[in-house]
Amino acid sequence: MKKFVSFLFVLVLFASVYAETMPCIYGHCFDCYDSSFGLPQNQVVAFSKNAGGFMFVAGRNTISRFDGSEFVLPKGGRLEDIPTNTINDFVSDNAGTGYVATDLGVWTVDLNSFEALSFENIDKIGNVSVKTLTYDRKKALLYGAASGKGVFAVSAKGFIEWFNPENSRLGTKNVNKIFSDTLGTVWLGTENGVYFMKDGSERFVQVDYLDDSISAFAEGDENRIYAGGRKGYYAIENGEVSISYAGEKAPWSDVTVLETADSGRLWIGTKKSGLFYDEIASWPVAGEITASIRDNESEVWFGTSAGGFCIAVKESNAFNGMFFEDESVSVVAASDDVFVNTKNGIFGFGELGELGEKLVSNSVFDRIFIDKTDNLWASSNSSGLFIMQPDHTFKPVKEIYTSEDDLFPVSSDVFFSDADGNVWVNDISMKDAMFMFRNDRTAERFMLPDADAEIVGIIGHNGKIFVVTKRSGVFALEENNTINHVDFWQKEIFVKRVFVDSKQRVWIITLSDDIFIDIEGDAVAFPIAGISGKAAIHSISEDKNGNLWIMTNAGVVAIKGTDATCFMSGRCADVPIIVYGKKDGMNSVECAEGRTSDAAVYGGLLYVPMMKGVAVFNTDFKESSGFVPEITIDRIADDGGKNYIPDESGVVNLPGSVKNLKISYSAPLFSGGGALLFDYSFDKEHVRGTTEKTLDFSDVPSGLHEFSIIAYRSGDPSKFSEKRLVFKIKPKFYEEKWFVVTSPILAALLIVIVIFLNRRRRAVRKAEIKRLIDEKTAELQIKNNALKEAVMKDPLTGLMNRRYMFDVEERKIRRFIESRDRKIHLLDNRNVFEKNDIVYGVIMMDIDNFKRVNDLYGHDAGDMVLKGVAEVMQESVRADDILIRWGGEEFLIVLKNIPLEKMLEVVKKIRKAIEKRPFTTQSGTTIWITVSMGVVFLPFFASDPKLLAFENIITLADMALYHSKDSGRDMATFVVPGEKVPETPEDVSSMLTSSEFAAINGFYTFEKIEPDNFSEFEI
Repeated sequence: MKKFVSFLFVLVLFASVYAETMPCIYGHCFDCYDSSFGLPQNQVVAFSKNAGGFMFVAGRNTISRFDGSEFVLPKGGRLEDIPTNTINDFVSDNAGTGYVATDLGVWTVDLNSFEALSFENIDKIGNVSVKTLTYDRKKALLYGAASGKGVFAVSAKGFIEWFNPENSRLGTKNVNKIFSDTLGTVWLGTENGVYFMKDGSERFVQVDYLDDSISAFAEGDENRIYAGGRKGYYAIENGEVSISYAGEKAPWSDVTVLETADSGRLWIGTKKSGLFYDEIASWPVAGEITASIRDNESEVWFGTSAGGFCIAVKESNAFNGMFFEDESVSVVAASDDVFVNTKNGIFGFGELGELGEKLVSNSVFDRIFIDKTDNLWASSNSSGLFIMQPDHTFKPVKEIYTSEDDLFPVSSDVFFSDADGNVWVNDISMKDAMFMFRNDRTAERFMLPDADAEIVGIIGHNGKIFVVTKRSGVFALEENNTINHVDFWQKEIFVKRVFVDSKQRVWIITLSDDIFIDIEGDAVAFPIAGISGKAAIHSISEDKNGNLWIMTNAGVVAIKGTDATCFMSGRCADVPIIVYGKKDGMNSVECAEGRTSDAAVYGGLLYVPMMKGVAVFNTDFKESSGFVPEITIDRIADDGGKNYIPDESGVVNLPGSVKNLKISYSAPLFSGGGALLFDYSFDKEHVRGTTEKTLDFSDVPSGLHEFSIIAYRSGDPSKFSEKRLVFKIKPKFYEEKWFVVTSPILAALLIVIVIFLNRRRRAVRKAEIKRLIDEKTAELQIKNNALKEAVMKDPLTGLMNRRYMFDVEERKIRRFIESRDRKIHLLDNRNVFEKNDIVYGVIMMDIDNFKRVNDLYGHDAGDMVLKGVAEVMQESVRADDILIRWGGEEFLIVLKNIPLEKMLEVVKKIRKAIEKRPFTTQSGTTIWITVSMGVVFLPFFASDPKLLAFENIITLADMALYHSKDSGRDMATFVVPGEKVPETPEDVSSMLTSSEFAAINGFYTFEKIEPDNFSEFEI
């Protein structure tokens, strides 16, 4: 690797090696320094600048002073006076005192006597670990964070004040970074977020909704504070997070430093992803970015864990301003004039005018072109092809040139002027046709052999004319004026535009807006950095200094020093790139899209047509440093043909099945005298001076293998490039340590799994048997219920029978009786319920003279009557009431939860409905029947609801029924409690055996239910 020289613009590409120039992207270039300049640091911890203007660089165990061209070390070169030689942070105050944070407290050092440094401990802080310091120059206070003790402030007179974290919501979290802004607010970056203490306060307040470990701060415009952490960085305003630049989609993580740059933009240093500027461009750096400081408006310093640092120096902007506040189509330049084609006509300046003179007032052209003899050509889609005359008028080419077949292009959008001054154009109306206009004023038409070809470019390359088409490849005009298809490059490319630079390199813009460059017959990809998203690329131009200018719809891209063709390898460590847009004062970031020369160089300036005006750029860029092109690893494959790609650190991960390796590489951009040679090494195998570009390695064992390839020209071996890879082949599973260690465990685990699966199988089988048993049990239960229902249901009437009454309903009725324990209601001093009280009605009903029906009309008629009576009953009661065929022609009706008065209405309704129901026999005889009813309710005695059981109520209802029978039938008798309530079981027994005795003794009485005593009741 070539040796450093002073003030090269370099980029750290590999650990501890600074050998190639960092890109000057966005107007910044980098001066980088390492041990070759006398810098002893093994890691840059911090920068600090004293009042004398010196910049001090602190490493882990050394402080150096940078005098602009060399590093000055203190006497002895080491901090031998400090008990611990590990520096955690370093700051300085206004008077030249430096403060060194160590694991054994804070030490002061007089930077004004740097050649003979001496250190004094600030004993009031104690021998505690201090990781971070900040100096508030406005208040002349030193702030720091001591592990386990909190945050302290030290004044110039040595007074110290502690801010105990336990009293400040900060808790005991570790402080990674302390920072003081220009307003005197102290900021703490901790493991669990950000805390701040405003000037005049003695309490730290946490910033809400910021869940990150913070290690960096920077102050932006308008009191905005930036905080960087593991997930990204955040903008804080008024103590709250205003914008979050963190998360999975953020290109940066593990932010270690933040530094504000010019125009409010931000530098972002990271642990693994390099350095970012303005959220757009990034560059790899050896190690992590560990420190930063803004020296002035144009310089920002960055230190790394590899021991070096770089100074980002802002260059002057090449953008000079805007010209023509109009919509421009294209710009061309002659020797003394610049012509601007707009939607409002063609303007010229130079000899034609200082600020631009409108040359054509009535004609509007779609595109213009300047040939090598300074003739201005103009094409109109509607009017044809013209040439400007000396009087600034435009004459059609058919009036100037002659053609044997008298054919001229209708309109053109592809122009080319060859070395002899001849002009070549296409014909939009005939995509496969092109015309040649000679200096002798004759014209000739040429036709491509492919009628479907569409011409997008005509170029001169190595003395020949080539015609580039959109999808049909490239055609060459031979010496005999025939046109043949040629393999100009090796891959199929769909072309939108082509451009040939001054070094005869062919640049291709594809239909998918990618850029390729033709290198030795192959098209190599040319990526553009710095443009967000997929930009539409319009054209490429070259200025007098060999700089390339790429016009896109996202800005103008300037690539300085096109000799640095390392861009074609996918990485460009030395080509300065600048993307110009609205941030530079341009009215629009979108270039005007034309098909001729889209930019013009005149008087050292470049004129680029934009959608709003013409952008003017200074082409006198600073020369780019020399470089060594990179080696390109073209392919890494195994013996099965599978390809592998190295990761960012150059490690190629391979599976254990790989035995043979094939590595292909190239160095297509390596210029110089002599043959291109390669030296390579693979583990212990070393080969020098080979021209082979493909290497085969067989029987490669598992493990790590180091591969190195060096490219150089035999004429200049000192100029070389090196590429290193590490192949990591995964061990066979039986070779890995985990397999040997875990085999017994796996065997035991397998046994456990077998036992577990066996038990689980048995459990599943047991569950299946239980399920089958449950299914069978359910089936039997259904059949049981059906059988039980059949036993309890009367088959003739469909009503339930007496067994159902006693097996099912009696328990429910008994619970109802037991629940009626409430205050009695007395009516006329009798022991009865009131008419609105809720009761159970019990009705015993018998068909009058039913035996005569059977005797006179037969049993079929009797069955018909029984079923008809059952139907009347079902129609007269509610769904949850109980209907029982008690036996023979007797029926039992239980009306549930019904007002006493309504119960009597239902009784009347049933009796009257049966009385009115005709029954017709098979012989046509109509039978009319009546019924007798005995009615009682329960509970019977209001004063003692539990006195009479359900079977006693049935007995009373039966007694009332027979009272109706004895009284002449066709009536309902209502049993009403008497004035006397039984006191003994003998009293209950007597009232149920003798109606006369009971009536005489006042236990109950019979009352006839008259037909008109109650109103109609609807169920």
